[in-house]
Amino acid sequence: RVMQNPPYEIVTQGTAVLLNYMRKSYLCVRKSGYMNISDMSLEQLPKDILALGNLRHLQARDNTILHISSAMSSMNCIQKLHLRGNGLLYLPPEVGKLVTLVELRLGYNRLKVLPMELGHCFNLRKLSCQCNLLSTLPQEMLSGLSCLLNLNVSCNQIIFLPDSLGHMVHLAKLRMDQNQIRNLPDTIGSCTALTVLSLTCNQLSNIPDS
Repeated sequence: RVMQNPPYEIVTQGTAVLLNYMRKSYLCVRKSGYMNISDMSLEQLPKDILALGNLRHLQARDNTILHISSAMSSMNCIQKLHLRGNGLLYLPPEVGKLVTLVELRLGYNRLKVLPMELGHCFNLRKLSCQCNLLSTLPQEMLSGLSCLLNLNVSCNQIIFLPDSLGHMVHLAKLRMDQNQIRNLPDTIGSCTALTVLSLTCNQLSNIPDS
């Protein structure tokens, strides 16, 4: 059993009632560790939820969360975190403490940078950051994501890609459409597991021989 979004009559009774409902609902799904608080006009992730020790999958899409508290580091069992469509401006460096994280979805926000500490999430397999305002990807971050299988940074403003892109030797799908990329690093040749490389609508002048 998975927890569905709270009913409308609960949402309209205020934050205290809503959190109490979600706490009780969470006890019913403790085994699955799944919680869905999407599309609820939340302006922040409630600390009560971040502190739930068995939380493994959190859906918090389509709210109005602009910033995330450093308390996110308490989610020490989280595997899937979906924050798509919030207008998110900033991801704290504490995200790097989520070492159990396997999937992170950040698409359709307003992120200009990703913290280099994200590279400490060495179990990460899928990272989706499409439709943000990114101009580059931190070299230190890419160096740490050697287990990443799927990376989507389409529809950003990326001009430059660091050499550390080649450290992602298990990367199978790389989507970078609709950016401003002019050159690919020679090290991309080290990504020998690639089966999908999508680069439409960029400003590429050449493709490296590697």
